[in-house]
Amino acid sequence: MPVHRRRPLARGSPLGLCALAAAWLLLCPAPPVGAQAAADACERAPESDACRQLEQLQQAEQRERLRIQSSNRSIKSRQRELRSIERQISGLNSTISRLQKTEADLKNLQSISDARIAQLEEQLHQQQSHVNRMLRRHYRLVQSGALSPAASGAAEALLLPHYLGYWLRAPQSESRHYRAIADSLHQARRIAEERARRVAQNAAESRRQREALAQASSQRSQLITNLQGRVAQSQRELDRIGERRRELEALVRELERQALASQRAGGGKFPSLRGKLLRPVRAVEVLARYGARSAAGQRSDGIRLRAVPGAPVRAVAEGEVVYSGALKAVGNFIVIDHGGGYSSVYGEVDPVIAQGAKVRAGENIARVRDAQPEMFFALRQRSGWFNPEGWLAGSW
Repeated sequence: MPVHRRRPLARGSPLGLCALAAAWLLLCPAPPVGAQAAADACERAPESDACRQLEQLQQAEQRERLRIQSSNRSIKSRQRELRSIERQISGLNSTISRLQKTEADLKNLQSISDARIAQLEEQLHQQQSHVNRMLRRHYRLVQSGALSPAASGAAEALLLPHYLGYWLRAPQSESRHYRAIADSLHQARRIAEERARRVAQNAAESRRQREALAQASSQRSQLITNLQGRVAQSQRELDRIGERRRELEALVRELERQALASQRAGGGKFPSLRGKLLRPVRAVEVLARYGARSAAGQRSDGIRLRAVPGAPVRAVAEGEVVYSGALKAVGNFIVIDHGGGYSSVYGEVDPVIAQGAKVRAGENIARVRDAQPEMFFALRQRSGWFNPEGWLAGSW
């Protein structure tokens, strides 16, 4: 016969493996195919280990879907916040650009004012120099006697004060005009300076707000990245759980089909073997008996045995191997259908027989593992597990 070696069951999970496998054998006839078939079967046998396992997987799937939905809602919320922040940053960029242009215009206006003020100051200086020259000239003329009535004539002497007053008043009037313009320019420059100061403050505040928004944008982007990573992780976990669930559902359908065929074949002679069944292995020690509870509170549905590494595992009675192999969720096990709804389960072993094979009582079907020389043995009849010790020949 072909030898099937699969991944051994992880330490600490033997009872769930065999309970799961044997429970599947005796579920009610399956509906068509797919997940609905397993769901309908679990409605008829809700307390079976298979249904509890499937329910746990479905709950795990639902939790992951809820996590994904929650993360996606958070992502959408953060994306809306990010778009709002980006709009605010865009508005601040426009404001900063406008303020920078205003600041440049004001600086240009200040430069023009400074140039005009310097020009007026120069004109005032020239006017003052002109007046000073005229006063010095007049002083020299007076000192020399050129402006005396005798020297210039009576008529001219009368006109000289009038001309002198005009020469002095005209530059002074023009100087006052220049000074007024210069004062206006100084005032305009002070106003421009104050406005430029406020513009610079507004620009600095806008830049500060932009930096704060940029930091918030970076934080939102990082949060979105983290949430997307969480969604991807949840999706991978959801895919993994879905794969396990589909695998279990497929096995449920197959084992139900085979169990139904066995039930239709009749009760068989298995009930007459009570107290006469062969022991599945030569045990060194009984680690847990039927009904015992583990430290975690898990109830044993069969017997846990320690044996010699590599020891042969035998069929306790004749029957058909309806499953031989492993599941990712539970590990290696063998299920033998003995007819009439009776089945035996051998868990945490290395199978040496193929699914579908007919076996005789005492035929080698597996071997005890070398790394962990322990195995699990259980019996089931349609609706549930029963104590195998009263069915085995002799006692441990």
